[in-house]
Amino acid sequence: MESIEDQLISAQNAKKSIAALSDKDRQDIIIRIAEIISERKEDIIAENLKDLEKMSDTDPKKIVFY
Repeated sequence: MESIEDQLISAQNAKKSIAALSDKDRQDIIIRIAEIISERKEDIIAENLKDLEKMSDTDPKKIVFY
């Protein structure tokens, strides 16, 4: 697992690479990310629910949507 510092360095490098892309290429990337999120939404929700279950019911950050 990457450390936070490694993740930040990777993000900074990605920022530079993305800045060099054309507007069309950036738009295509955003559209693809949205597609992947949509395709995996059930998995994302399931993992979020696991996180919520670990939280104390008194934690103000714990918001349950029905």
